[in-house]
Amino acid sequence: MRQPRKLWDTLSTVLGTYRFRGLPNNIPTAQDFLDFLHKKIVAVRKETGTDTTVTFVPVATTTINTFQTYTGEDISKIISAAPSMSCELDPLPTDIFKELLSDLLPFITNMCSASLSEGLLSTSQRSAIITPRLKKVGADPSDALSTSFKSYIHVENRLSTTCVEQNGLLPESQCAYYRRGHSTETAVVKIVSDFLLATDRREVTLLSLFDMSAAFDMVDHDILIQRLHHSFGFRDVVLAWIRSFITARTQRVRVGDQYSSYASVFYGVPQGSILGPVLFLLYTADVLVIAGRYGVSAHHSYADDTQLYIHSCTDSCSMMFRHFTACINEMGSWMSSIRLKLNSEETQFTCLGSRYQLAKVDTTVFIFNNLHINILSVVTCLGVEIKSIRN
Repeated sequence: MRQPRKLWDTLSTVLGTYRFRGLPNNIPTAQDFLDFLHKKIVAVRKETGTDTTVTFVPVATTTINTFQTYTGEDISKIISAAPSMSCELDPLPTDIFKELLSDLLPFITNMCSASLSEGLLSTSQRSAIITPRLKKVGADPSDALSTSFKSYIHVENRLSTTCVEQNGLLPESQCAYYRRGHSTETAVVKIVSDFLLATDRREVTLLSLFDMSAAFDMVDHDILIQRLHHSFGFRDVVLAWIRSFITARTQRVRVGDQYSSYASVFYGVPQGSILGPVLFLLYTADVLVIAGRYGVSAHHSYADDTQLYIHSCTDSCSMMFRHFTACINEMGSWMSSIRLKLNSEETQFTCLGSRYQLAKVDTTVFIFNNLHINILSVVTCLGVEIKSIRN
């Protein structure tokens, strides 16, 4: 399927998940939403980073201190391939912008080149409008929120992301909408395929689906810059441009025709951008390192949705559970050190395999963050239900 977005839109229409549109009438004000986001970030930061020290594992073997030089033709291709979506902060609707591209291209090329060579993003490009959306049909609007906004620097985002990809810094197990051939479909198919192959080997699979509190909004800028420097070799103008991209940002919330006041953004990466999720993946790259220490080599993720799983024969299940428990508890401590919070209550666990093999597994409870969590028979992975059938 070459158009995964079209595929999922079609499935959503068939399954009726598009029945809910917009927000209910009795929603809080735009300012209430902005205050809610601020309080949530403050609450998570109070619960994290207390008794742990941040460590940085070297990954890159080379130094990245300059951006590649791009021609007008390169930038024209990026703009032409960009989605034709606009936001009220855009000076021109995207469709009109593309129609006038031949006339505007010299100016766009010069602006992008100057920005990347000087390591500075204009403050006018660091403002966002957030539109609250309910994460689930029928959810409480004051309890379940996600935020989104359009990026107005698509070209520079793409050029900066290319710098990361060309140096091979993103693991193959990391999927995202901005990586060709790495969609949610790719992630789900990989997990199911691994589980089926393990079943053929008469093994069972212990699968965890991690949930993090406001993950993209919790990224600590200072820790991110240190990680890019120490772990990935970012230096000079490249590091300066990224620092410029994530800091001194402002945002406000729009609900219908109502707007909140503008507020400064001190943490997080821009979710509506291309580069923001890439930076989040680099920020959390040590997840793979921690998993490897415990022999948990199976790992997959889509943006901030992380799936960790391990295969074992039934005779070794008790050892598998001990290793997995130690792994995710260390992972929780490490995430706390970088100011991220794993939601113990929302993290899901399941055990997969044939009926015959699952009948030999007597463990039904998993211990995570000193909480006893039931191993579920049905979990949701990137919108797809995976069922474990024991009887």
